[in-house]
Amino acid sequence: METQVAIQELLMSGNANVKLSITGEDLRKFGENLIRQTVEKFAPKKEEKYLKIAEVATMLKVDRSTLYRWDKENYLKPLRVGGKPRYKLSDVEAILSK
Repeated sequence: METQVAIQELLMSGNANVKLSITGEDLRKFGENLIRQTVEKFAPKKEEKYLKIAEVATMLKVDRSTLYRWDKENYLKPLRVGGKPRYKLSDVEAILSK
């Protein structure tokens, strides 16, 4: 990751008289990171979906009490929509992808 930051800083500096010595792996990682950033920037934003406690508990295969504990531990925090707790689908998907 440090190499990617260094390459980006060199590119942004506009200094054309720089010679780089990098590995193929570093170049691959830099290219993948550049593509990912570009896709994220231009990809259409999907509308957020909000889930009920029971839906989240089922998706994560945990008890409702676990969700309450995670809320207190700041692991997975619900939002209040109309006074009722709702979880963002993107937050739940992030936990599932770990």
